[in-house]
Amino acid sequence: MTCGTCTFCCRAMAVVELSKPVDQWCEFTRAHKGCSIYDERPPSCRDFQCYWLATQSNDDPKVRMPLEFRPDKSRCMITDHYPDKVVCKVDPREPLAFRKQPMWTFLYSRALTAQVYVIAGTRVFQIFPPHMGVVGGFEELPRERVRIRGNDIDIVVMT
Repeated sequence: MTCGTCTFCCRAMAVVELSKPVDQWCEFTRAHKGCSIYDERPPSCRDFQCYWLATQSNDDPKVRMPLEFRPDKSRCMITDHYPDKVVCKVDPREPLAFRKQPMWTFLYSRALTAQVYVIAGTRVFQIFPPHMGVVGGFEELPRERVRIRGNDIDIVVMT
């Protein structure tokens, strides 16, 4: 399975080998075509797979995320999907894209069993399950609680 014409990660992710920072287009991205150095792309690009793409190789079609979840369609890219933590990067020009359906339902339901974070540029939101009583189901985290280093996020627990 390939990314097709999706190039969302080519902007959203940092690429250390190319000195490409987060949220800037890679110089090798070709609009609606993909990577011009795909066969020779650096290891960090070669090793990365967003959650949508990872589900596409599953033999069970019910496990595959539908096309509307593809990052170039939803403006949201799930970068980490673990039993206890989900991280979604959104286009910083559309910081609330994660509130659109069907992405919101997916992320909100995952908040029942995992910590769910959404990164939009330098802004970080946390999605809370219904029983937490957070109005709207999410809130922006104060900057002093968040550290973003390249493609990684650290949440500082306040005591």
